[in-house]
Amino acid sequence: MKSQRKSIENLVLNFDHGQNELFHPFHILSKSEYNNIKKNNIVLDNMRVISKPSHQYGSLTVFNIKKENIGAHLRKHFCPCRQENVIDISQVKKRFLTFTMRTSDFVHAGSDIKIFGAIPIDSSGMILLLIVTYDNTFSDQEKINQYINLFRKRKYSIGSGGIKNYHHGTIGESYGVGLVAKYSIDEIGLSFGEYSEKDNSKESETSSSQLYAIMDHLMKLALKKPLEIIPNLDKNIMIVGNSVSKRIRFLTEKKANKLKLRWKIKIN
Repeated sequence: MKSQRKSIENLVLNFDHGQNELFHPFHILSKSEYNNIKKNNIVLDNMRVISKPSHQYGSLTVFNIKKENIGAHLRKHFCPCRQENVIDISQVKKRFLTFTMRTSDFVHAGSDIKIFGAIPIDSSGMILLLIVTYDNTFSDQEKINQYINLFRKRKYSIGSGGIKNYHHGTIGESYGVGLVAKYSIDEIGLSFGEYSEKDNSKESETSSSQLYAIMDHLMKLALKKPLEIIPNLDKNIMIVGNSVSKRIRFLTEKKANKLKLRWKIKIN
């Protein structure tokens, strides 16, 4: 899959040609990976996208859940006959939950969905859609509150559709660090840049690097448990970010300075 992954990186980030298609990375589980999670897994059947004219919700994804497709460790926590289920992951054996769907069903989920890349020889025929884990490695609530207050002070909460605290299907405060698409090209040829900071941030470079370091630390903690369950998962689901990081090294010094990349990555 190494050579195949490289070709996908070139497809995702083609500097020579314009790109009109959107790509979303996913992970096809091997047989051993699926066997490792199936008791904590729920298989979604007949998944499809239906159009719903709404500036807030856009299209909806619907699916069916059958009793026999609920893993043994989840059956007392999840009832398919109920419209809503609340699962306390800390009470689930092995403390994780996954959702998958069959690769054979994936192409029927929407008329505009295509699969790029090779399916592994030892494929289980299952695509990982979601993994939820519980890990109390980071339990310092006071430090968490400090982080929240810091983001509130220095960043604007991200919203979409003109709705405050709503971001593509999620409700709550969302803050971004690092680089984001700007959907226009600036005076030096960049179509991306940093997330906006509040005007009262006096030392913008210091505050940006501090927030980036916090997010990087929390991301590593968040990935610890999932990578114990499915090793190397991040190599697939973060293929776009990994590819961007490699390409950024070739930016001119002027562009790198504008993006304040000196403290984020090593520019060779």
